[in-house]
Amino acid sequence: MSAAQWDVQAGRLPEAEENLTEALRIAKTFPPDDRRWITTLHQLAETNHSEGKDALAEGLLKEELTANQKTFGPNDLHVAASLDALAGVLSSQGQYTQAEFLYRQALGIKKQVLGPNHPSTVRTVESLAAAEAEAGNYSEAEQLYQQAIQSETQLFGTSHPGVAVPLDDLAALEMEEGKYASAETLYEKALKIREQIHGPDHPRVASSLENLAGVYVAEGRYGQAEPLLRRAQAIRESVLGVNQPEVAETLSSLALVYAYESNYSKAEDAARQALAIRQRLLPSEDPAIAESLNNLAFIYSKMGRDSLAESLYKQSLDITQEKEGKDNPFYAATLNNLGMVYEKQERYDQARPLFEQALKTLRATVGADQPEVATTLTNIAEIDAREHQNAQAEQLLQRALKIDIAALGNQHPAVATDFHNLAKLYAQEGKDAQAKTLYQQALAIQEKILGPEHEDMAATLKDYATLQHKEAPHH
Repeated sequence: MSAAQWDVQAGRLPEAEENLTEALRIAKTFPPDDRRWITTLHQLAETNHSEGKDALAEGLLKEELTANQKTFGPNDLHVAASLDALAGVLSSQGQYTQAEFLYRQALGIKKQVLGPNHPSTVRTVESLAAAEAEAGNYSEAEQLYQQAIQSETQLFGTSHPGVAVPLDDLAALEMEEGKYASAETLYEKALKIREQIHGPDHPRVASSLENLAGVYVAEGRYGQAEPLLRRAQAIRESVLGVNQPEVAETLSSLALVYAYESNYSKAEDAARQALAIRQRLLPSEDPAIAESLNNLAFIYSKMGRDSLAESLYKQSLDITQEKEGKDNPFYAATLNNLGMVYEKQERYDQARPLFEQALKTLRATVGADQPEVATTLTNIAEIDAREHQNAQAEQLLQRALKIDIAALGNQHPAVATDFHNLAKLYAQEGKDAQAKTLYQQALAIQEKILGPEHEDMAATLKDYATLQHKEAPHH
């Protein structure tokens, strides 16, 4: 192993880059048929990519591709490997259309030379599927992932770790499309494979448990998500130790589930543990710390500790702005959260600009038809209603409901909240019959998904009872 390779393995990337740059200078003085300069070129490109220097890596890999095409011709496996590597760097820069083109070239070569079911061919299929998914070509990505699952199964059988990977990838794609039942089935299959291969207490099993819990959270099935996350936490702490980033990640997920279940004491404890681990292990401006501050602020807001929540949200915003700028979904989500604290305190003049900024950012980054946009529209509508702009509020709430049903289905807690919000507005306007129908729809979802003891159902019942009392004859 060369000094540069030792440096890479040890995480000393700047030293590796320096050594490889010097090695490449020397290797280029060798005779034309000496391939060591191509190998060094590739290693330097990989090092630059690991450092986040993708523009440099891209240039080196283009040079490698040209050299391999000149030496071996256009349909050689060396060329396919160069195409794969270059496509990966382009994907990491968000250049998915160009990456897709290169992956398809590599795939054509591998199918011709190795056959459609060779492990190397299947890896390129999976990479191409990921690029298609990132580009928003979900139908094409789904077909490719199904193809990869079929090929992996033919190669290794149904209970091989290689099958679990495309199962996970396809499940994540289904989650993006709101196909939760399909995602649940796929994640369950991947979990079963990993338990069979690794046993019940392996970190990869913990990852599968978290994936499956994520489906339950997305569907509002918090009671089913909680035991999976607690099991994942126990596995990670037993295998890795308490002070590890993976443990903090699981604790963060668990904290939010406890909060959704209105178990704020446990939520606070888990969120504080996650934050403490991250603060010990990471630089103070790391985005993971911003996430932990945001989570803890959310819990404090739910507990009514608004001044503390406000302070933590502002710290989270400062870190995110410093590291990633303002034009990203997490910054917008945190603006939304801070705006809700102000709204609860009737500081509408401070809340509205935050919601409007968040809405603009979310539409530009995640698209206009996502649940995050619906949440922001609802927040603006609530201010409109309090300021007696009922027609404008109704329009925003109807739009939010339409977005949530399309994205989440009609049995999601977010849809129940939309029904509740519309019902309150109609009740205020004296449209009692419409309000009653919406309250009943909200309660049916909440009882089925959240259970009769959940605070969201209690709030809906309270408002519904107020409406019924108003309708009742008084003597």
